[in-house]
Formats: sequence, C-alpha cells, structure tokens
Amino acid sequence: MNHYELLAIVSGRFAENEIEPQFAKIEALIKKHGGPIHYRQNLDRKRLAYPIEKQMYGYYFLVEFDSEPT
Repeated sequence: MNHYELLAIVSGRFAENEIEPQFAKIEALIKKHGGPIHYRQNLDRKRLAYPIEKQMYGYYFLVEFDSEPT
C-alpha cells in the first residue's frame, strides 16, 4: 500500500453546515476502496489565490490515507 495525501477544495458557495457531508463523501470513497484514513483536518474557508469559476473562497480539507496504487 502507498501513503497518499489529498487536499480537496469545496466550493465556497456552500454554507458551513453543508461542508461536512461533502467531506464525508470523500472519506466514504476512500474507505470503500479499503484505504485506512490516518489523518483528517478541516482547514476551513480560505481565500483562493485566483478565482475558480468566479469563486474567490473555498473550503479546504486535508486527508492522509493508505491505498493500493490501482
């Protein structure tokens, strides 16, 4: 198994109470493929370096996990 680090950015259009279910989907996908999650951190809403689809803010989420390369 290889060790991976994933930094996901979710649209800033979501309200704070809608963010956790989005991150839960990411974790469920990792667990579905047999990857144990070693570390997770919600880095909150941050300003993007440049706009993405006219959005200036996004919610950052960091996950470290193990998974097979396939």
